[in-house]
Amino acid sequence: MNSLSHIAHSENRSAQKMNYIAVLFLLAIFYPLGIEIGGMLLWIELLAPLLFGLLVIANILNSRPMLLSGNRIYYYVILVLIIWAFVSWIRYPIYGSVNDVSSTGEVGIKSYYRILVGITVFFSSIWFAAYYLRNEFHIYLKILLFFSLFIGILRLLGFFLGFDIPFMYGVFRYNLEAVSNFGGVTLRLSGLDIAGSCGTFSLLALRQTKHSLKTHWFVLLLIIFTLFVFLHAGRTSAFCYLLGLFYYAVFIEGIDFKKALSGFALIILLVISLQFLPNEIFTGQLNRITAIQGGVRGQYSDRRAYLYEEFFEEFLDHPLFGRGMRPVSIGRANRNSEWIEQMLSDGGHGSYYSMLGLFGLGGVFFFAIFLFLSLWKIHFILARRAGPNRVIYAFIMLCLVYKILFYYTSGRGYNDYSLYLLAGMFVGLQAKKYGVIRKLN
Repeated sequence: MNSLSHIAHSENRSAQKMNYIAVLFLLAIFYPLGIEIGGMLLWIELLAPLLFGLLVIANILNSRPMLLSGNRIYYYVILVLIIWAFVSWIRYPIYGSVNDVSSTGEVGIKSYYRILVGITVFFSSIWFAAYYLRNEFHIYLKILLFFSLFIGILRLLGFFLGFDIPFMYGVFRYNLEAVSNFGGVTLRLSGLDIAGSCGTFSLLALRQTKHSLKTHWFVLLLIIFTLFVFLHAGRTSAFCYLLGLFYYAVFIEGIDFKKALSGFALIILLVISLQFLPNEIFTGQLNRITAIQGGVRGQYSDRRAYLYEEFFEEFLDHPLFGRGMRPVSIGRANRNSEWIEQMLSDGGHGSYYSMLGLFGLGGVFFFAIFLFLSLWKIHFILARRAGPNRVIYAFIMLCLVYKILFYYTSGRGYNDYSLYLLAGMFVGLQAKKYGVIRKLN
């Protein structure tokens, strides 16, 4: 009896340690938590390969299969990504600093390292979802929810009081001065869109469980997270956020008269809360979010259009493998040339175009499976209105819906670790659901 008790205690401690790692893993993927090592290095870029190695050892010791049956096409995506990256490196050997993967301005080795990190995130997510995830996902969502609230408030305070959030990098330190091009003072509070969307999607997914927050807390937090997105003043992020809310209301929750009335009341509350902002700031933020002409064709649009055109032409010239990652010179001297050259070298400000130009049909295959096939499959899982792990599928779906528009104007594609996480969790959950990991028993 003592022996059985000892085994149970050991298993509980092991599961508890895995929960701590999973929480850190989740936060580090959605937020740019980092450290300084001669430059910025994200925690996930250290944690993911380490966790991957530990899980490989655990799988070997427990005689677990490395590649789970079902959804094999996702493994083909990883194989294609590896081959296409290798071809890119063969054609254009690594450039930049080959000895330092942490420098913020470097491309070349760090770009390839990001692909490696993404692959380790994918496999770690599969194995975690298949072998370790039980019924505690609501705990992870609550931690992500309150972390988003905490970081969002800190970001606001940091902007107005002039301090950086410790261990937060990337867009959370992108502190542009206020501009007045939209009929009022526009504040680009970068990072608030992440806090707003992560917080809201966690909040909505929790509604699929008995662990959902009480209605008054739900409404209050939804208003706060929506304000975060509004104050960020990003057009794309605002549209993506609204698309996520629309999908949730129509396809996950299902709209009826009472819910529609409640949603209308929530909008009224939000409008009332916005009136507490200084009118000049409210006008500036709102006008920028709703600017379809003028603002879109302003300071940044010309160079973004140039990027998209160049990447598409590169795809037409190199449709199979793309042009690869390499230094680019646009041959013209103006204030935008350095920015354009950096973006064209290894992608940026448009994931669809970046993957199309850099990896050709390999990039198309990557998004077709990891994003659109996942969307299609999970949509029909949620349409059944019942079944295990609904809270996880709801969260994955909301994040993927957000990315549909987000990838049009943002990111590189291959370095979005959250996409690898979401695809990996889906593959792992499906493997567990259909009993293709019987070796555990």
